[in-house]
Amino acid sequence: MEQKLLHDRSLNYFWRAIALSTVIWTGIIGCSPRLRTEAIADQIYAELRQQDDIDVENIICPHQLKPEVGQVFRCAGVLEQDAIFVITVEQINELGEVIWEVPHSQGVINLAKLERYLVQSIGRSLGELPTVDCGGDYRINRQGERFDCTVDSNVIIDQRRLETIQVKLDSLGNINWHQVRNLVSTEELEELEALEAEETVTDSTTS
Repeated sequence: MEQKLLHDRSLNYFWRAIALSTVIWTGIIGCSPRLRTEAIADQIYAELRQQDDIDVENIICPHQLKPEVGQVFRCAGVLEQDAIFVITVEQINELGEVIWEVPHSQGVINLAKLERYLVQSIGRSLGELPTVDCGGDYRINRQGERFDCTVDSNVIIDQRRLETIQVKLDSLGNINWHQVRNLVSTEELEELEALEAEETVTDSTTS
């Protein structure tokens, strides 16, 4: 069954709550202290350019910010054709160190957050938490594009194992996804059952 993620407030809060962040040391400069937001922008730009699917052209952060532990501000990322996405930045200490993350939006998909969401959603049906890999940290949200996330799980239901999640992006930037379960051969199924039996015997012996 195909499932959908919508860009509503509750989902965006979930994205922020499980944010993947990067620490940047920027320092505080000047007689009238201010954050080195130019350095913050440069570092975010360099790290995003390392992503295979993110062709960012520029990062713009606000100027003349006074240092304040816990303050949160936003920078803007500029993609091809002047598409804009938001970067959330938080100062974490008096040295001016910050953490940043790109919230999931119609411009950019935060793959690390998508993976965690899928792990929790799929785990409820499997009875255990699988490993999900969607590749990289971020991906441009292109309308109509499809991509796969791989799933590592030993749970077999009706002789089928979940190995792939197919993801499709609609015209509004929403994420639709569904599970792909592949048939497990009888030989492999027998091997898995034998392995589980051995583990059960070992556990009972040690206990």
